[in-house]
Amino acid sequence: MKRNMFENLHLRVILPEIILMLASVISFLLALCLPLLALGSELTEDEQRLMNAYETGDIIRLHILANSDSPEDQQIKLQVRDAVLLRFGGILKNAGTVSPEEVCAFLALHLDEIDSCAKEAARKAGHTGSIKTEYGLLHLPEKSYGQVILPEGDYLGLRITLGVGQGQNWWCVLYPELCSELLCQEA
Repeated sequence: MKRNMFENLHLRVILPEIILMLASVISFLLALCLPLLALGSELTEDEQRLMNAYETGDIIRLHILANSDSPEDQQIKLQVRDAVLLRFGGILKNAGTVSPEEVCAFLALHLDEIDSCAKEAARKAGHTGSIKTEYGLLHLPEKSYGQVILPEGDYLGLRITLGVGQGQNWWCVLYPELCSELLCQEA
């Protein structure tokens, strides 16, 4: 009788531990398998181009930072974006179909023109603060483009900072050229 009582007591003590351990194992397996299931889903053509460029280190990003999160500053940021992409988007799109080196050469050669275009658009929109346009190796935040996540890190890029640059940013990929597709999606 004592032995039976100890067996029941032992089962009552370890049964919750077994259930907890099984729940942990199931949670671990789900956490392991769910990302793998996402990998199985088809990437769009743009996502695949971006993934290929990331894997080869050929990404060039455009990053525009608003002065603040005020509606006015956010609107100015979008007007600068539109002006720069309207003026240079076609040229960049053509260069972007050839090589990242051509996009780099274009940006380096035309940085002053891009800066002038950004300043003109910002001033027309009412921005009175500073505007800084830079091109080179930039530390950029993590961003996702559909199913592709570009981690935070150093990328070749063009950055336009309006004022103190503390507002929401807008970004796209200049190489492979995905900015025009992104603009079409927003329209």
